[in-house]
This record gives sequence, C-alpha cells and structure tokens, in this order.
Amino acid sequence: MSVLSFVRTVLRVVVGIVGVLVLVMGLIKATDPSTFRSAIESHELLPVWSIEFVAWGVAISEVTLSAGVVFAVTTSARASALGSLGLSMFLLAMTVYAAALWVDPPPAPVS
Repeated sequence: MSVLSFVRTVLRVVVGIVGVLVLVMGLIKATDPSTFRSAIESHELLPVWSIEFVAWGVAISEVTLSAGVVFAVTTSARASALGSLGLSMFLLAMTVYAAALWVDPPPAPVS
C-alpha cells in the first residue's frame, strides 16, 4: 500500500465519521423540533416568522447532506469529495450564524 493510497483511505474514513456525526445531529433535531426551534428563537437573531422554516431547513439539510456524504464515501472518491464540499458549505453557513451569536449574544444563556 502506497503512502498516497493510505492517506486517501484515512481521509475517506475521517469524512465518513464527520458525515455520521452530522447525520446523528440532524436526526436529533428532526425528532425533537420544538427544542431546536425554541433554541433558535431564544437567540433572537432571526425574525419570528422564519424560525419554523429555519429549524426544519437546518434539520433536513443536515440529514440530507450527511447521508449523501456517508453514501458517497462508500462509493467513490470523487463523489466523496463533492459530498464533503456540500457539507462544508452548509457548515460554513452554520459558522457564520455562530459568529453572529458571538458578536450579538442572546440576552439570556441558551443551552
């Protein structure tokens, strides 16, 4: 086994593990949407009318993208790269949201 082949295998395993973790987080949000919705609402960053849409959108996006990444890791390296790119873009959007919370924190602590 060459070094390059070993590195590719390790990277695919890491991407697969991240995909499974995000899949579990998305399933938790999808099975208990009221808790996630109330957490988003307590952040006070979004308009009230958009909270329901954002809560379901995040849960569905996490499940869809991470399931795609897990499937892609098991099929081909190219599909794995494209799937991880999509998941990375989603996680970038969540990082921007977290940065907005850091700049303007909610008035009360949120779990």
